[in-house]
Amino acid sequence: MEYVKKLLVADTSDEFRRHLIEALQSESDMEVVGETGDGPQLVEMVRTLQPDVVLMEMVLSGMDGIEVLEAIQGLQLDRRPRILVLSSYIHGAIADLAAASGAD
Repeated sequence: MEYVKKLLVADTSDEFRRHLIEALQSESDMEVVGETGDGPQLVEMVRTLQPDVVLMEMVLSGMDGIEVLEAIQGLQLDRRPRILVLSSYIHGAIADLAAASGAD
């Protein structure tokens, strides 16, 4: 039996989320378990749904992507999700992201 990866999609654009989810749902080994455009809601969904992968935009309502990543890092989870950041806003955030994750 094939392991199905649980994905959580976060982007402020409803249209982008819809298209991304449509593309992901065509993959037999992936299941989209939730979607949001709201940072605090994303953190809560990571806590409750415990996805394998989070695909997220850096610009979300309520919290920015760095705050979301820091909040997720502080959660007590059975296992950490892989996080894939999708953004055109990355330019100024790379150093902040690296610092938040402890990367050099």
